[in-house]
Amino acid sequence: KIDLNINEQIIRGDIWQFETLKSTPEEEAELLKSTQPAPEDKSKNACLTPTLRWNMPAGATANVYFSENNPPETEVIHETSLKSYSPPNIEYDKEYFWKIDLNINEQIIRGDIWQFETLKSTPEEEAELLKSTQPAPEDKSKNACLTPTLRWNMPAGATANVYFSENNPPETEVIHETSLKSYSPPNIEYDKEYFWKIDLNINEQIIRGDIWQFTTLPTLPPELCTDPTPANNAEEIDPLNLILSWTNGNFIDKMDILFGTKPIPTTKIITDTSPITQIDLATLGIYPTYTTDYYWQIVVRNINGDEVKGPIWHFTTQLIPPG
Repeated sequence: KIDLNINEQIIRGDIWQFETLKSTPEEEAELLKSTQPAPEDKSKNACLTPTLRWNMPAGATANVYFSENNPPETEVIHETSLKSYSPPNIEYDKEYFWKIDLNINEQIIRGDIWQFETLKSTPEEEAELLKSTQPAPEDKSKNACLTPTLRWNMPAGATANVYFSENNPPETEVIHETSLKSYSPPNIEYDKEYFWKIDLNINEQIIRGDIWQFTTLPTLPPELCTDPTPANNAEEIDPLNLILSWTNGNFIDKMDILFGTKPIPTTKIITDTSPITQIDLATLGIYPTYTTDYYWQIVVRNINGDEVKGPIWHFTTQLIPPG
């Protein structure tokens, strides 16, 4: 308090009070430091156009230091009231260091050193790393089946736009933004070349995929039918309720069945049918008789109409039963 002496009179003063700092100067400076760096300290994969941001107390100004060296000794801005700075000429796969020294009431508050690392590769290289991979059928495969299931790999969280066509490049999008990793294209034909690709959607960015190609099985001649029943040259076959059967070969699209009593049968009892493996003659109104030689043949065609005539098979029905 202050007591005053005025004209030999004592004027008693009020009692005043104050409290000292709660902390040491070092602790006080720590509380006043710039905070909340962006990019965050020790960030990785920062872009090449970063904007550095920080927080600081009201009324403070900042001295910004930025460099590839640690500690950063290059002051790039002096006493700015702004809270951001965009450094130029940032490069891929580099480590950068920065700090903010604050000017508060003519006192310098030294900031912490922050660090970040930029992307390891160019956008093109980065996209190359993110592309869809492991196509099945493998790229440039041959003799693919007519019921292929296309399969691919992609990063977690990505979705796929699937393009498939007989044209190169494939421009027909058959699936949009699917999380699946497979697609079964319809109407695949023999001896055709097909092209496909997977464009990925990753964080709203389109990663263009490679074009893959495969070729389906060639159109081979149809294979002959085998294993006739009745067996070739069989005897004493019961003519009643007679059923002809056989085993089909591969690449058969259509077939004719010829049947009769001539050694070279000419009567087509079945014409241009899709592959079957047996005939009940009675359903066709054909009733073989006893003690008769019969001949039959199967003619097959592939999808292109290429025709192959099978062997002529023969059997003899049994004698007329006594009585």
